[in-house]
Amino acid sequence: LYHDGLYEKAAIFYEIAMEWCEIDDHEAWAIWGRSLYWVVGRRDEAVEKLQMAVDLVEPAWRATPDDTDLVAKLIELNAMCGNEHESRRMIAFADSLGLKDADLFYRIGDALELMDDRNSALRYLSEAVRHGSPVDNILTSTDLKDHLEYPLFARMV
Repeated sequence: LYHDGLYEKAAIFYEIAMEWCEIDDHEAWAIWGRSLYWVVGRRDEAVEKLQMAVDLVEPAWRATPDDTDLVAKLIELNAMCGNEHESRRMIAFADSLGLKDADLFYRIGDALELMDDRNSALRYLSEAVRHGSPVDNILTSTDLKDHLEYPLFARMV
């Protein structure tokens, strides 16, 4: 439902699913929060769920700081929570790793778009595509799909 843009229905199903999930499952909190994020009038509730996911991911990241999946999660989740400073701090950390990871670049681009930094988002998204991320990921993203028509992005990829 989420990928079909039916965010409100998805949120209802994720809320029901939470009854069956472990309370410390950061993925479950993140998915529930992401679905609420796009529902009009439910952003505060979404941020509450997303912050719970951040709080659960941080200890795992501290234990394995070079885990790019956890770094990317913290970048995205903090951006969605409005924690721009923390998200940018994690982006700087990710850059310091010097990796050429398409998924990491894509997720940084997504986070930067959420923070209204389109030029930086475009730079990371073009790097993601150059390193193998399918353009279809952008086409199906709620907040990125209009980039394909953006002339600067078209030139970058």
